[in-house]
Amino acid sequence: MVEGTGSGVGKSLLVTALCRLFARAGYRGLLQVPEHVPERRRHDPRAGRSAAPRRPRQRPAGIEPTVDVNPILLKPEADDRSQVVVRGVAERRFAYREYAGMRSRLLEVIRESLERLRAGFDLEVIEGAGSPAEINLADTELVNMSVARMADAPVLLVGDIDRGGVFAALLRTLDLPAVAKLVELAW
Repeated sequence: MVEGTGSGVGKSLLVTALCRLFARAGYRGLLQVPEHVPERRRHDPRAGRSAAPRRPRQRPAGIEPTVDVNPILLKPEADDRSQVVVRGVAERRFAYREYAGMRSRLLEVIRESLERLRAGFDLEVIEGAGSPAEINLADTELVNMSVARMADAPVLLVGDIDRGGVFAALLRTLDLPAVAKLVELAW
């Protein structure tokens, strides 16, 4: 699993490169993004609704897109509301609090997609979103450490040196989950 110190730090580039390297080495591997908020999206009758930016990243691995690669898609409509697309099928619109209440059902969707993908591929590369150190999302996140634990996947942490402070960002990302646990215990 590839996670990052934040958004835009190079997770997608690294995942694409890994998928291509594995494909060239003869492995049938794929990219999975458990939950995604796309800037653009596309509907494919074979694959359902999927995030358009993910499709070019699947090509280096030599795979056709499926809804299991991107089982949960969020289509933002306002600051506090999104339409939720589960395995290519649009559900109703949800406010964030309602969405957070769907966590156990959505984790099961991710688990089922993970199992189906594992049955057809030699390996998979999972891309996280944002940062695993988002303390405010620790109990509701569906894309980082909860998926890494579910998949029993080792985690690579990516940072962007061009942004400055990369070593502090890496260290703080590793430290913050522990700090969050201490704060929780103190309360």
